[in-house]
Amino acid sequence: THGDGPTLPLTDVTDDAYRSSMGANVDGVFFGARAVLPSMTERGRGDIVVTASIAGLSGMGGDVVYTTTKHAVVGLVKALGSSLMQQGVDVCVSALCPGFVDTPLIAGAVHDFVASMGIPIINADRVAEAAMQILDVRANGSQWIVWGDEIRQHAEPTLL
Repeated sequence: THGDGPTLPLTDVTDDAYRSSMGANVDGVFFGARAVLPSMTERGRGDIVVTASIAGLSGMGGDVVYTTTKHAVVGLVKALGSSLMQQGVDVCVSALCPGFVDTPLIAGAVHDFVASMGIPIINADRVAEAAMQILDVRANGSQWIVWGDEIRQHAEPTLL
């Protein structure tokens, strides 16, 4: 969640706004993964695709809290994927990192501003297609960029 808008300067971010963003964007992913891992491990296979953001792979200066949460999600995917591989568990964890998706979060003036900068606004169906492609590839600990019509694996290596 982007909360109430840009979170700069950092000194103006309230504790409640910070906790709300962390709760939705980080805690939700952490507790969700923790909840499904035992049954996947018992079954012997599974896939977890989480939604991060392009902001989790770079910086988005207008919203430092959002960017922080998405970096945390990418870090969780890298660390959990590596850990599961080391344990020999066939559960694949990947992060979907779209740019700006055409949702109510970027409606109105934000939508117009993003479009005026030449940044592609991605249809939500395209993001769903990307998630299905990620499931076919099964690259543990990977991050996948969705930018316009492009879907590609982020080249940063994962440490084992």
